[in-house]
Amino acid sequence: MYNSTWFLNMKAKARAADIQKIVENFLISGEVETSGLNYGSGHINDTYCLYNKQPHEPDYLLQRINHHVFKDVLALTDNIYLVLNYLKNKIQLLQHSDLQVLELIPAKNKMLYHKDEDGNYWRMYVFIKGSKSFDIVETEQQAEEGGELLANFRLYCLI
Repeated sequence: MYNSTWFLNMKAKARAADIQKIVENFLISGEVETSGLNYGSGHINDTYCLYNKQPHEPDYLLQRINHHVFKDVLALTDNIYLVLNYLKNKIQLLQHSDLQVLELIPAKNKMLYHKDEDGNYWRMYVFIKGSKSFDIVETEQQAEEGGELLANFRLYCLI
């Protein structure tokens, strides 16, 4: 069963964690600002946007995976990797250079996540500039764009 007290404690702990120490376990380019800026609402996972100090290098999203919700982190990560590679290959085949797919950053242990000394699991993605996520559709334009995105996903990626 999901323990809400544990989750609240982990959110506080993640904010207080030494983000730099966690980042050092991933194979990134450049040097990131590790103030650990919260990104998004974090209903399940804690997500931080890490901006690169070198303007020509990518920014990153660092995410603490809630391993009480996702009990098999290895299987979760493997599935994400398979889906992202499928989408990347499909986009290349269709020559849609305007579309981008999330990119997982490997950890130095050659896994696609890092487990810290407190037992927390972390993953990292390259941040797609200009991307946004919404918990609630607030405008008609958002609904239209969401519908168009879903239709294009089905048309281009699932066929």
